Formats: sequence, C-alpha cells, structure tokens
Amino acid sequence: MDVTRIQLKVAGVMKNAPAQSHFRPQALISFITLRNFMGNPIGGNNRVWNPGWTYVMLKDGVEPQELEGQFPEFVEKYYPEFMAGQTSFYLMPLPDIHLESHLEYEIRPNHERSYLYIPGAIGLIILVIAATNFTNLATARSTRRAREVGVRKVLGAQRSQLVGQFLAESVLLTIVAVILSLALIQILLPGFNNIASKELEFARLFDGEFLLFIEASTIVLGLAAGLYPAVFLSGFEPVKVLKGGSSGKGKNSFRRVLVVL
Repeated sequence: MDVTRIQLKVAGVMKNAPAQSHFRPQALISFITLRNFMGNPIGGNNRVWNPGWTYVMLKDGVEPQELEGQFPEFVEKYYPEFMAGQTSFYLMPLPDIHLESHLEYEIRPNHERSYLYIPGAIGLIILVIAATNFTNLATARSTRRAREVGVRKVLGAQRSQLVGQFLAESVLLTIVAVILSLALIQILLPGFNNIASKELEFARLFDGEFLLFIEASTIVLGLAAGLYPAVFLSGFEPVKVLKGGSSGKGKNSFRRVLVVL
C-alpha cells in the first residue's frame, strides 16, 4: 500500500474492538513507520517527547510492583536532570482505566464510579417497590385461593408442598416479567443511545457472566417476593376456610407495613 509515497505492508487484519472497550484502534503501525511520517519531532534522540500512551503486557509470574520498582532508576537514567525530579511512572490495570483514571488526555473520556452506583441504586429501589407491591397484592387476593388451599389440605397436601407451589408461581411470574423487560429494552435502546450519545449493545446482556447474573437475580427476586405470600396462603386452616370463616390465622400487621411502604 502506497501512502504519501511511503510503502506500507499490511501485516494483518484485526476484528473490531467491542464498543465498551477503552482501546479501539483503527490501525496499528510501528514506531519506526511513525517516524517516517512525522519526521524529526519523533526521530533523533528526543527523550522527552511524550504525546502518546504506553501499554505493556507483563509475562506470567511478573508482579506489577517489581516493574514499578525499576521506574525511578529508569527516570534517572533516561530523563534530563531538570525533568527527573518532576517525573514518575506507575502502572494501572487496563480494566481500571475507564473508571479509576483521572488523568488528562486519555484515549477516551473517563467516567466516575458514582455514575454506576446511582443508576444501580435507583434500579434496586424500583425492584424493592415492585417486589413489595407483588407481595401485598398476592396476600390481598388470598381470599380467592383460600378454598383451593383448603381443598388441597383436606386431600392430604402438606404445607411444604403448598409453599413450593406458590414459590414456583412467583418465580415463573418473575421470569415472564424479565422476558417482557428484555423485549422492551431491545425496542427502546436505539432511541436511548441517540439521546444519551451512548453505544450500548443489547447483545451484551447475553454475555456469559452478565447472563448468569440475570438468571440468578430472577430466581432470587422471585423467591424473595413470593416467600411471604407462600407462607401466608399455606397457613390457611382448611376447616374454617371450607365453612366460609376466617381464611387465615394471625394478624395482618406485616401487610399493613407493606401498604405503608
């Protein structure tokens, strides 16, 4: 390939880096080739030219602290005396750059970790409210299932079996809600990316670790939201229920707390 009369050889073609990657190069060339393009500002013995980023891959078994311990000697050897006292180096893990680096002129704009915590906290509050509403509605509708519970107990059903049934129903409803929410995300995500100038990808939700997190959260949320209704419904006394009397035993103080919440 001839570029401005400099012959370049394409040594390989690489896959596009993920949109969330900190380092997304369009092309990679050697430093010697860069000198041919830029000329003297990069060439010669200029040791203080530093408009660039340096990435290193440590060999297996090498600790970052070992390499950092050699930096002072490196500065003393290669930097002019007037700069050596004001220059220092340290290593930063690549995954930490996006949220932990507060240096100027990074390759891509950095963000604060609080930008993740705040939406996460809001999402958690919404989940708690939704789970509370589900628990309250399930117990409020208990009279509709009181006769079912009474009949099943008369036929020999154990309380543990009833609890298992109600918990399974709760988890199933949670799974349906997650599926509907994923469909809604897929529909609304392009518009959100345009408004927020983001490049969020729907496919990222199905990466190995994140998909496992979604599955585990779905089960835990379903069990947590359905635990009290399951215990409450399974505690109905069959004789009273079938006679049309009080369907449950005990007070509904917990339900009052849920209503207030």
